[in-house]
Amino acid sequence: MTVDPPGEPPDHLSDWFWATVETVCRDPDRVEAALTAMEPGDLERLHRQLWEAVVELLCDPFTPYLPDSEDGAEDVAHWVVSRGRAHYHALWARPETFPSWRPGLPGLTVGQVAEVHHRRTGRTLEWDWD
Repeated sequence: MTVDPPGEPPDHLSDWFWATVETVCRDPDRVEAALTAMEPGDLERLHRQLWEAVVELLCDPFTPYLPDSEDGAEDVAHWVVSRGRAHYHALWARPETFPSWRPGLPGLTVGQVAEVHHRRTGRTLEWDWD
């Protein structure tokens, strides 16, 4: 993973990823159903890119603005990514606007994607926050 200068969002997150996030998160009450309808390979791809997008929000230049609790920071990062590419990029342009709390439903989470994948395939998707 390359490190981009502050203010520049990472460009390795694919158009497919952002289109999938927007589709899955379009109706917050149907996130689970949208994930369940996806092919296992697409769930793996979504999981990997979602994890990368969330982790990037837990590092510089956002570190000074993260909520105090680790869980709170992860919740807010998931919420930001679930809002879509435009919101994600706007935050990179102004890291000081990182929310101190999640103002809405979490949207899409790494754990949720992994859980649906496991239920569908019996296989565990690995990730490590450290």
